[in-house]
Amino acid sequence: MRLFLSHWISGLTCFSLEDLFLSVGVQMDIVKQCEITATGVKKNYFEGMESASSRYGIPKLGTDYKNMRNDIVHEGRLSGSNFSGKTKGGCAAVTADALNWIDQYVWAVILPGLPLMRLRWKRELIQNGLPALSLHV
Repeated sequence: MRLFLSHWISGLTCFSLEDLFLSVGVQMDIVKQCEITATGVKKNYFEGMESASSRYGIPKLGTDYKNMRNDIVHEGRLSGSNFSGKTKGGCAAVTADALNWIDQYVWAVILPGLPLMRLRWKRELIQNGLPALSLHV
């Protein structure tokens, strides 16, 4: 969990939507590795997230996430051959969905059985300015 949370916090310091989404991808790979350890079954990238969704009762991410992830990893852009013709708003919406999924995952792992209070990530927030982490002392 410490490794996951350090990547989550690091992701909030990204300078571009591409950086933020790549950070989300690293966090999802940690989820996949945790699912392999928990179930003892080898899984590909997207199967790990589907397994976590089932185990923790989290709504599954759509294939738009997988397609955009494949484009950024294999083509270096958010909207490539798998997730073609998407605007910044479309990419921001997928990123917001993925960040909300991560929130739900962390919540379910730390506080199982308690419902998540609200989804905090919105397309408009990410499209018009990247997230920031504020600590109040």
